[in-house]
Amino acid sequence: MSANYINFPEIYRGDVKLFALNFTDGQKKPIDLSNRTIYMTIKRNKYDPDSEAISQKVWTLTTNAVIGEFIVQISSTDTLKMEEGTYPADIRVSVANSPKQISMTLEGMITVEQPITLDILKEE
Repeated sequence: MSANYINFPEIYRGDVKLFALNFTDGQKKPIDLSNRTIYMTIKRNKYDPDSEAISQKVWTLTTNAVIGEFIVQISSTDTLKMEEGTYPADIRVSVANSPKQISMTLEGMITVEQPITLDILKEE
């Protein structure tokens, strides 16, 4: 199984980032994502072990799953861990009812920008 490339949206350090993914088949019909698990990993280097990932998220789909839509959320806690730069990331989708069997992989690079306003990023 080869990965498909995804153009991840640009992120500003310290911000929450939400973006929608729509999964369709070869005829552009929505893929039912019900009872599938989605994994997202962001790393400093593609070949780092998963234990050293900047962020790893796991979601089991229920909302809008039948229409093939999924909303990815990257937290401000996660984006604060990233310095300005580009990071490899992937999204993996399981087979329905089999969270350890992967049916789709999307991979690409996430670009993190430093915002101009910095004072709100300070941890208290």
